[in-house]
Amino acid sequence: MVSSKAFQKILVWSEVHQFLEDARIEKLVLLNGKTRNLFFFCQMAFGIKPEGSCKRWVNEQRLRADVRQPAIAKSYNTYMGGFDMMDRLISYYRMSTRTKKWTMRVFAYFLNMATCNAWIMYIRHCKQCSSSSKNRFHLIDFELVIAQSLIKAKVSEEAVQERPQRKKNQRNLCL
Repeated sequence: MVSSKAFQKILVWSEVHQFLEDARIEKLVLLNGKTRNLFFFCQMAFGIKPEGSCKRWVNEQRLRADVRQPAIAKSYNTYMGGFDMMDRLISYYRMSTRTKKWTMRVFAYFLNMATCNAWIMYIRHCKQCSSSSKNRFHLIDFELVIAQSLIKAKVSEEAVQERPQRKKNQRNLCL
């Protein structure tokens, strides 16, 4: 196992690939890169080649420069919009639960996930209908509308089933 300090010294993609070839790991690709933070890619489906290029901001030169980009990073950037966007949206207005029960935390997470996914679908629908962005709800307003409609929702009497009442003198006897 290689320490993170050893990976921090290796900043070029091809050097990491050479390191893995030396370690005789054939199908596993483990890459790290350093832009703002150190990050790791670990996949078996993609590799470094074909290597492309992309534009990144370089602080020292104060301009956007072409940077080499391996295929594994390109595939991640292509498909990262789903879960990364949902996690980012959930983190904006997370439903706080002060409980140690994992079931309540999971339930709150699923509610957050459902409202964020519904908001994403709402925004896509608004773009398809070409409605102006001024008329669209922001995420917090969308969540407030959902909460208000759930509060105002009436529960039908058929859904509420009361327990049958026992009389005071009646006892259940097991025979």
